[in-house]
This record gives sequence, structure tokens and C-alpha cells, in this order.
Amino acid sequence: LIRLIINYGDAKIKISEKEKISVSEFIISELDSDSIRFSITLFNNILEEVKNHLDSENPFSKDYFLNHTEQTVRSLTEQIIGEQHFLGNWKNKDIIVLEEKDILLEVTRESILRFKLHRVQEMVKDALLKLKNDSHDNEENLNQFTRLNQLEKKIQKELGRLF
Repeated sequence: LIRLIINYGDAKIKISEKEKISVSEFIISELDSDSIRFSITLFNNILEEVKNHLDSENPFSKDYFLNHTEQTVRSLTEQIIGEQHFLGNWKNKDIIVLEEKDILLEVTRESILRFKLHRVQEMVKDALLKLKNDSHDNEENLNQFTRLNQLEKKIQKELGRLF
């Protein structure tokens, strides 16, 4: 998600017939709607900075992050930008290869769902440990475990991993 924000944060994606928002706004709204945070402080700091900057007239770009005041942000950005792959000249061979920027909405949605799935799976593990360690028959812990399992299955289904 941070990679998408750094590479395409100011790019507009069409989420409905009448509404276009930036990749950053979409990611932030999805994470905020479920009150989800990153487990890595640097990522949370970047997300907060982007969130505070959304109302600004100046859009974010890779250059903003490459010239950031914090060395850790600059290093992360260099690493992220350096990971991009070149697809070659497939058009000369009449082969159409979709690039990430061409399917940005789908890539962003799937990345958000995978991130949420990972967080829910962590919560399922914690709830299971609570159930195992609780010597009393705690119905609240059992209900939480069940709700988290159902949520995990729902996300898996949205990702096309369950039918």
C-alpha cells in the first residue's frame, strides 16, 4: 500500500461513474473506515503525512518522497522505485501487456483486501490463543473468534480464494 502511495498516490482512479479520487485518498478512506493501522511506524508516519497533505494544493509525487527531510523515507522511496520492472517492447510483437498503472483501481483494491486479510488473520491467531489460555468457558472470546473467522472467509471470498 505504501508502494502504491509513493508511486501513484496522486493518480486519479474512477471508483464510480461520477466519482474519481486519488489512490492515496482511496487507501486512506479504506483503512480509516476499518480503523486499521500499519504495524510499522515508518509506514504509519508516511500515511499520516499524506493524510495531512491531501487538502493541500500541491499533489504528492515520487520526487516529494525522494527529497523528504527524513533519510528513512528517502531510502524507502529509493528502494520502492528501484523495484519497478521494465516489461520490454512487447507492442512491436503485437502483444498487449497491461501495466500496473493501467489497472490501478483493481491493484489498489486487491492490495487493500490482502492487507486487511493479513490483519484479520493476526487477530484470529490472537483470539485463538485467548481461547486456549482461558480456563473458563468465556463466551465473549468464542464469539469474537467466530466473528473474525467469518470476516476472514468474507475477505478470502472477495479475493477469489474461496467459492
